Amino acid sequence: MTTGEQTVTEETADPFKTRAFEYGEEATQFPFYVREATLEAWQDADDVEITPALVQDGVKDVSTSEKHDAMVQMALDHPDLLVEYIKEARGIPDADTDTFSDE
Repeated sequence: MTTGEQTVTEETADPFKTRAFEYGEEATQFPFYVREATLEAWQDADDVEITPALVQDGVKDVSTSEKHDAMVQMALDHPDLLVEYIKEARGIPDADTDTFSDE
């Protein structure tokens, strides 16, 4: 898994309460452009599934930048899946993202 694990110090000793990174440290602003329907689906999934799962696991104060960083890391870990989603969005035959939805 691709990750930018933080260095554990006295200040970052509790990963459940400390963000993976802060603005200005390792962060670089990068615009994302997505279709409105995709953004709405992401916001719903974040509100209903992602944030509640993090809270249930005791993870607090998760920033949007951490979520975006995790999404890019997922794409880096699964470039073949990213390729399939792009092909499917363009209507290219043989794009089979259904097989990935159960992973």
